[in-house]
Amino acid sequence: MEITRIKIIPLKEKKQAYYKRTNDLLIAFASIVFDDVIILHGIKMIEGENKQLIIEMPKHKMKNGMVKDVYHFLNSEFRKQIKQQLFDFYYKNVA
Repeated sequence: MEITRIKIIPLKEKKQAYYKRTNDLLIAFASIVFDDVIILHGIKMIEGENKQLIIEMPKHKMKNGMVKDVYHFLNSEFRKQIKQQLFDFYYKNVA
């Protein structure tokens, strides 16, 4: 699978949100298109305490209160590749 399009919706500084238990900062939301046939919306782009870069997949809250990922990667190498492409695009075109 190849990423054919990336859309980043940056959060303005006033709208950026810190996670309650950490100093991680939500900086943007992303959508990615694979092979011009499928789109994945709602990816959170997070900057960690030590400027580490994190992506968080969309989640869904179940009726019983549990939270589950809507999508998740089965291959860690592919996840690293996606994360790198998203943040490269963000820092080249948005930040």
